[in-house]
Amino acid sequence: MIQAEIANLSKKYGKEIVINDLGLKINKGEILAVVGPSGCGKTTLLQIIAGLTGAEKGSVVLAGRTLLSVERNISVLPEKRKIAMVFQNYALWPHYNVWQNISYALRVRGVEKSKCEKIVKETMEMVRLEGKQKRYPHELSGGEQQRVALARALVIRPDLLLFDESLSNLDAKMKEKMQREIKKIQQELRLTIVHVTHDQHEAMGMADRIAVMNKGRIEQVGAVEEVYKYPVTQFVAGFIGTANFISESLDDLTESKLWRRAVRAAENKNKNEFRNKENLLSVRPEDVIIKSGKGEIIGTVAKATYRGNAIDYEIIAGKRVLYVQTDTRNLYELGAEVSIDIVRAVTIKDN
Repeated sequence: MIQAEIANLSKKYGKEIVINDLGLKINKGEILAVVGPSGCGKTTLLQIIAGLTGAEKGSVVLAGRTLLSVERNISVLPEKRKIAMVFQNYALWPHYNVWQNISYALRVRGVEKSKCEKIVKETMEMVRLEGKQKRYPHELSGGEQQRVALARALVIRPDLLLFDESLSNLDAKMKEKMQREIKKIQQELRLTIVHVTHDQHEAMGMADRIAVMNKGRIEQVGAVEEVYKYPVTQFVAGFIGTANFISESLDDLTESKLWRRAVRAAENKNKNEFRNKENLLSVRPEDVIIKSGKGEIIGTVAKATYRGNAIDYEIIAGKRVLYVQTDTRNLYELGAEVSIDIVRAVTIKDN
């Protein structure tokens, strides 16, 4: 079931096109992560959805209600949209204590006092802020401030909850903890969430689906595994994870051998899409196999990075560097000669 739909959305700042005829459907009860590099339009997209900025073209529909339609001259005020947003800097009122910050959205909506107190108490328990109600933002840790911002968004029980890089200020352990807690709360309340981040690992760790954004457009949207295993463009393959890009070469023997091996290993959802000379091949590091000794394709270990449960290698093969990831059972020293094989590749568009 579709909870929200954005159609034909366009936005400019001066002459710069920030959102370019963008379309996106958001399923009810899912966490949709919107990922992309800085400046690709992610935050602007959230601001348009929330009603914090306008657009030159397009529409936003939430739960069957049109919130924005440039063509029909409809623009619902932000406070009337039943959308909550958690900002990167949390945007807490410094002169309000925790209770006042969390209850603010209910108070301005005229919610009766006893009902307001009940909702705020339940929400504070949900985000584990019991006993902190009289503290002020400067007396809280970064993780606690994050919880206050989350609770303030949750009290209105929004039809859509937006996160704008809101975990980026947390350390790695606290970020993982908050991801788990947000996922748990989302499932308990059956919330629909759009989570904007430039961190691919964060997105893959908590999202049901990922939308990859580039230059104001959505390049691909799908389940996490689908986007990782079947990227449709070079940008998507390079942004979600690490990829080796291999194209046919007639003037480099090693590259030509890599191409032929990758062609044999090519896996595609639609076999008819594959045309050898018309496509670029993407190969994930874990789909490159290296072994000691001679083989059809030879490389040299140039770099090794220990990751705990895996080792990342950079292998010089001909004129290129291949990125390879292996488990820790077979170790190769710098300068070691290895043979190379490719067990899986996918065709992508060269953009």
